[in-house]
Amino acid sequence: MGKATSAVHSCRCHARGILAPLIFLPCATDGVFDLPRFDAATITLAVGVWARSLLIAIGAGGLTLYLMLNICF
Repeated sequence: MGKATSAVHSCRCHARGILAPLIFLPCATDGVFDLPRFDAATITLAVGVWARSLLIAIGAGGLTLYLMLNICF
């Protein structure tokens, strides 16, 4: 594994550690777990892995969050 590959892998690991609290305990909800935001993050990740398209993943996550906040809850 070269230095560039190692740096990218290290960056990915640290980014996950930094982003996880923001997904599970966002500031928008005063640090309380919020199911619609968690579902939107999960859908965004799943669609991104499946479709391999950032824009489609963002659209799916945004649509999920909109529907969960305005229709389901």
